[in-house]
Amino acid sequence: MYKLNQIVIFCGGFGTRLKTVSKGVPKSLIPINNKNFIEILLKNLSRFNFTKAILLCHYKGSIFYKKYHNKKIKGLYVKCIIEKKALGTLGSLLNAKKQLDQFFLLTNGDTFFDINISDLYKKFNYKKNLLLLAAGKIKTGDKYRYQNFLIKRGILKKIFYSTNKNQVINSGLCIVNKKILKNVNKKGVSFDKNLIQSLIPTKKVQVEIYNKKFIDIGVPNDLKFLKKNFQNFTKKPAIFLDRDGVINYDYGYVHKKKNFVLKKKVVEAIKYLNDRNYYVFVVSNQSGIGRGYYTTKDVENLHKWFKSILINNGAFLDDIFYAPYYRKSKKSFFRKGSFLRKPNIGMINKAKKKWNIDIKKSYVIGDSDVDKNLARNAKLKYLPVNNNSNLLSIVKKICE
Repeated sequence: MYKLNQIVIFCGGFGTRLKTVSKGVPKSLIPINNKNFIEILLKNLSRFNFTKAILLCHYKGSIFYKKYHNKKIKGLYVKCIIEKKALGTLGSLLNAKKQLDQFFLLTNGDTFFDINISDLYKKFNYKKNLLLLAAGKIKTGDKYRYQNFLIKRGILKKIFYSTNKNQVINSGLCIVNKKILKNVNKKGVSFDKNLIQSLIPTKKVQVEIYNKKFIDIGVPNDLKFLKKNFQNFTKKPAIFLDRDGVINYDYGYVHKKKNFVLKKKVVEAIKYLNDRNYYVFVVSNQSGIGRGYYTTKDVENLHKWFKSILINNGAFLDDIFYAPYYRKSKKSFFRKGSFLRKPNIGMINKAKKKWNIDIKKSYVIGDSDVDKNLARNAKLKYLPVNNNSNLLSIVKKICE
């Protein structure tokens, strides 16, 4: 399987269509709900196990550089590459060529497309194709704003502009094989209009269509809409999964790969929820840390490994919360934070603070009275499982 660790984001535009409302602020730095748009974008993409991001900047690039260069944002190590003169999107990529991984996720710094990137990753026929475009199925009154795709058997046949209200558009989000830049020497031209267009005859441009929330803040009306409706636009119900006994069999203080045995249809269940726009969180008591049986690093490494399994199967976890508290711990640090330990609701509160959750439609899925009481204390619905449960069947009932 190919590796996808890097995000590359176009942030260099002048934002000419927004001049009347942006007051000279680059589009990616416009504040939405008290956060710069680029940080909202990075937070959304950070769920998919990326480790690094490159921001390709020109207009007021020094602001990006000062704020983000060599910083860790949402778990991503960020670098900024500043263009002294505007190079166009293709020229911008060529300018950064030495910094690019063999495969990378490419996106615009002014669009938000809430798709399952793990699903996109899994579907890429990277041995045969050079580029995978994520197309958006949207309704638009602006008939000539977006590039439309004509697709046949998953391969791009034509780019055109449509007069239809219902369109299949170029979302600007794609997975790129760096190989496509090998023989390209032109600067100041468009990645979309020039490079993608030139690749169509090769029949190596794959397209996957997603009917998910999409917004481009590059025009005043859409920017105004997102500012006004950000909470509703990003709100989702959540499924809080216990770990041992729900995701994997509970053999007691599980902290090694060899003992982390997945239960029936767990990966499929998580992907099912991902694809239906639910947050999926793990909330787990891990007193084994406080007891000294294993370390925080052991747990983090195990979770990182499990996340990679999910990613390779088109699924992902939005976040993992665990409580290392043990009241008799030899280390005072682990005698603190009792409110995090289930059935207390500390981990639920952390999730609510970090993510925009529709609590009324959310569930706890667990295998013990501790989980049942957690749900009751947090005023969440509860679904029980046992060793013979099929998690996929359970979550399908939620989504009916």
